[in-house]
Amino acid sequence: MESREVSPNQEQLNHQERLSIDCYSNTIACERHPDRNEDDSFFDSSKGIFGVFDGMGGMSDGQWCAQTSRQTIEEILSLNHHLLPKDSREVLTTASKKANEKVFESKKGRGGSTATFGLLCQTSDGVSQIVLANTGDSRAYLVRDSKLIKLTVDDNLSKTAGQSIQNELDNATNEQDLSQQAYGIFLNRDQISNFIGIGKDVQTRIVIQTVLPGDLLVLTTDGVHDNLTTIEISQIISQNTKTPELISKKLTESALQRSRERVLRSKPDDMTSLVVKMKRDETVQSLQVEPKSPSTEFIPEVGQEITLQRTSGIIEGNWKIKYIQGDNLTVTKPYKGDVYDIKSVTISQVERFNRAPKIEDIATSADREQLKYALKKLGGLQGSSRYYPTQDLLTLIDIAYQNQGSTESLQNITRVGELRQTVKRLIEGVKTTKASVL
Repeated sequence: MESREVSPNQEQLNHQERLSIDCYSNTIACERHPDRNEDDSFFDSSKGIFGVFDGMGGMSDGQWCAQTSRQTIEEILSLNHHLLPKDSREVLTTASKKANEKVFESKKGRGGSTATFGLLCQTSDGVSQIVLANTGDSRAYLVRDSKLIKLTVDDNLSKTAGQSIQNELDNATNEQDLSQQAYGIFLNRDQISNFIGIGKDVQTRIVIQTVLPGDLLVLTTDGVHDNLTTIEISQIISQNTKTPELISKKLTESALQRSRERVLRSKPDDMTSLVVKMKRDETVQSLQVEPKSPSTEFIPEVGQEITLQRTSGIIEGNWKIKYIQGDNLTVTKPYKGDVYDIKSVTISQVERFNRAPKIEDIATSADREQLKYALKKLGGLQGSSRYYPTQDLLTLIDIAYQNQGSTESLQNITRVGELRQTVKRLIEGVKTTKASVL
């Protein structure tokens, strides 16, 4: 299910720029168990990812469920950011399913967590969008032009109620504000019908929202929005707009104060708010990889400093060409004092390290160090629908090696530039070498 998007006007879209985010999260444990907080959250502004989680308080080990959900989802999003929106949907759904499997495997449906999480991405024509996933009753609000808009749907009895009932539930301050139907739902608002850990029937709703500079995304667990009315949340945001930190802290502190009062909405609970602010990205270039300058041939010259690979596999620079004899180079490097390390290498052995990088350097890598060096020089890979940052690729390669090239670990590696096939070949080579030694 996909919720309705709040659309910017055409003039705003005409001035759309690539955005980045500032984030801040604040959490307060329930005063009934101050040493145990069953909420969790994460954000990484550099990768544009974020999320909040609320362990099911009346169920088995809510804190573990929230932490496991957060860890699983954060790891997947960390390795799969910089996507186009249509691909982000699949990643978020997969992350939710993986977390659900882990929690259900341990708790068999008797423990769980809510999850509202997402990432910032960019369409092929440069429009910045937030892609959100929502399971349970943790919420996401969009704040634009001083208006607060709820983007998510709560998985409780209110889900099938009409909009007028929803408004009653979100803004009631006493029983007289609620109709008989709304009052019955209000009393049972903690009964969650869909959550991470429920099993095969878990449902993940996806929301795709175009965002603009100055927009805020506010994520809350029910400890915040059950204690505070929607009107109060909007007022707190409008009065503390300077930084995400001020908004986040004020929301949780106000919810805590309300929980101590003896009024209709008062509810002792863990309370978490995460605020994401959209801003113009002054440092990061477009996700489209700039065309590489034409590869240049390596033409060695006496006195030239080059990079080479030692027999140990280490690739290092600052070697100076001393002599050139046909295809052979004599190179030196200071060792200790007046003592120099001297090596004889061929041009073909060092050529790949001393020219502009080529995509073919991936498939022709003879070992893991050469492959890592090639990826670093290439500066990432551009697939048909997404960009793969270098660090993410290196992490996936390390995981594949740790798992001895298992099918699952290799499937996470892109086929661009024959990278997946190359990693598989190199790992199999390592296995063969070890077997021959034994």
